[in-house]
Amino acid sequence: MKTFMRAARRYLALLNMDPDVLRERNERRPPGKEKKEVSSWVHAALFLLTLLTTTLAGADGRFAWKDILESGLPFSLTLMTILIFHEMGHYAAARRFGLRATLPFFIPLPHFISPIGTLGAVIKIRSPLRERRALLWIGASGPLAGFIVSLAAVVVGMFLSEARPVPVLPPDSFLLHFGDSLLFRVIALLVIGPIAPGHDVFLSPVAWAGWIGFLVTSLNLMPIGQLDGGHIMHALLGRRQLIAGWAGFIILLFFCFFWVYWIVWIFLVLLFLRVGHPAIDDATPLGRGERASGWLCMAILILTFIPVPVVPVENDSIFPFRCEECPGPLEPSGLTMMNGRLLLVSDSDKKIYEAVKDPGGYRAFPVLTLRGLRPGAHGTDLEGIAQHRNVLYLVDERNRRIFTADASGRTALLPHDIGSYNSKHMISFSPKPNAAFEGIAIEASGKTAYILNEREPCIIYRLTLDDGKMTAESHFIPGPYKGTEIRDASDIFADGGHLYLLHRKGDRIIKIDPKTWRYCAEFSFRHIAARMYISPKGYGFAEGLFMDRKKIYLAFDGNGKTMRDGTSGIHGALVIVPRPKNF
Repeated sequence: MKTFMRAARRYLALLNMDPDVLRERNERRPPGKEKKEVSSWVHAALFLLTLLTTTLAGADGRFAWKDILESGLPFSLTLMTILIFHEMGHYAAARRFGLRATLPFFIPLPHFISPIGTLGAVIKIRSPLRERRALLWIGASGPLAGFIVSLAAVVVGMFLSEARPVPVLPPDSFLLHFGDSLLFRVIALLVIGPIAPGHDVFLSPVAWAGWIGFLVTSLNLMPIGQLDGGHIMHALLGRRQLIAGWAGFIILLFFCFFWVYWIVWIFLVLLFLRVGHPAIDDATPLGRGERASGWLCMAILILTFIPVPVVPVENDSIFPFRCEECPGPLEPSGLTMMNGRLLLVSDSDKKIYEAVKDPGGYRAFPVLTLRGLRPGAHGTDLEGIAQHRNVLYLVDERNRRIFTADASGRTALLPHDIGSYNSKHMISFSPKPNAAFEGIAIEASGKTAYILNEREPCIIYRLTLDDGKMTAESHFIPGPYKGTEIRDASDIFADGGHLYLLHRKGDRIIKIDPKTWRYCAEFSFRHIAARMYISPKGYGFAEGLFMDRKKIYLAFDGNGKTMRDGTSGIHGALVIVPRPKNF
C-alpha cells in the first residue's frame, strides 16, 4: 500500500510538472545525440499527402471530378490554409526569439478513418524555452493566426450555406450533426437567420473547414500542460497556471457526461500533455499588449469551444409505412395497441391494419376485415380506434357513428345520445360531413369513454358505457393553450386518469385533467413534423395517437403524397418518440 501511495504521489507531481520531479528525471536521462534535421522533402511529401486525403474527405470519398472541384478542393484548401497559418504562427514566433524549430509535419489520414482526412499538423521546437515573452508568443501566435483564417472561412462559408429540412433517413441509418460554439451560432444567426423547426444549416465545404478550425483552436487553447493554452497561462500566471490547468481538466471531466469522446482528451492529458506546465525561471514582466494578447486567446477559447462537437443523429423516430397489399394509398387515421400488436385504421377502408417493424421500416398489412358495417348517408369513414379487453371501438366520422368489433371482425353499432345532449346544451355541429367525429378513447375501467369532434366546434364528450349504449354526461370545448387556439384536433387518448388531445395543426399533444378540464402540459413534435410533409393543402398531419409507458406513437396521413425526400411516405408514416417523464 505504501508503495502504491508513493507511486501515486510521484505521478501527481509529474502531472503538476513539479520542478523537483522534472529535475530528477532530467538528471537520470542519458545525454542524447544531436538530432539531424529532417529533409524538407519529408515536409513537402506529408503536405501533399494530407492535401490529397483532405480533398477526398471533402468529396466524401468520391473520385469524380465534379465532387472534387465542388466539395473536395474548397474544403481541403480552406482547411490546409488554416493549419498552415496556425503552425507557421508558431514557427515565426520561435524564429523571432532565435529558437530552432522545424517546419510543420502534416499528419494525413485516409478519409474512411477520419471524416476530415487529417490529424492536423505539428512543429517541433528544438531549443529550450527560457523566456516568458517567447513562451507567450509561441503559444499565442499559432491560435491567433489560425483563428483569424477560421473566422474568415466561417463568415464566407456561411453565405454559401443554406438552411434546409433535416432529411428523413432510411431506417437504422444516421447522419452527423455538428455542434455549435457561441461564435459559430452567432454568425449563423446573423447570416442565415433563425432556423425553423425541423431544419438545420447545411454547411458549405468552406464553412465546414472553418468549423473545424474553430474546434482545433479551442482544443489547443485549453489551459492545460503542453497545449498552447498551457504555454499562454504559464506566461501570464507562472505556477498559478496549475490552478487553471486543473480547472480545465475538471471541466473536461464534466463534459464527458454530455459527449463521451472527451474521455480521449482526458487520457491524452493524463499520459502525455500533463496538467501543469514546466516552470520557466524568468521574472521579466510582460507588456500590456502581451498580457492583452494572452487573455484575448482565453476569450477566443470561450467563444470557439464546442461542448458536444459531433453527434450521430439516427432515424429512430420517422418510419414511412410500406403497404404492398394496399390497393391504393393507405391513409392512417387512428392507432391503438392490442396484445402487443400495433393496429391502425385507414380512411374509407373497412379493414384493420397491423404495423410491423422490419429492416425497411414499418410494413402495414390488413389483419381484419370488418363485417356488418352498413354504409351511412355519407358512406363509411373510420377516423379513430381504441380497444378495451380485446374489443375494438371505432368512430365513423362523417355519419357520427360508433361501432364495436370483436376478434373475428364482426361489428355492432353502439348507440349514443350525443345528438339529444347537444340539443339540451344548445350545441350545434357543422353541416360539413368531414368536420365530425375524429377520435375515441376508453378509460382503463371500461366504464367511461371520450369522443372527439374534430372542428366547428372542436369538442370532447365524456360518456358512460353501460348496457351496450353510451350516455353523454359532460363536454369540453378546448380554449387557447400557451397562446395558440385549438380549433382542430385529430385524435384523443386516455391513460392514467388523463386525456391526451392531438392538436394536429399545432403539432403538439396536450395533457388534460378530465375531472376539471384543465390543461396540464404539452408535448410538441413540431421539429419532427417539419421534416416530413410539405402540406400547402392541409395533408401530412398527425391523425392517430397512442402511448405506452415509454413511447409516443403518431400516425401521419400523407394523402398519397410523398414526404420531402420525394420517394417515401405515400402510405403515411409512423413516428415513435420517447414519452417524457410525467407526461
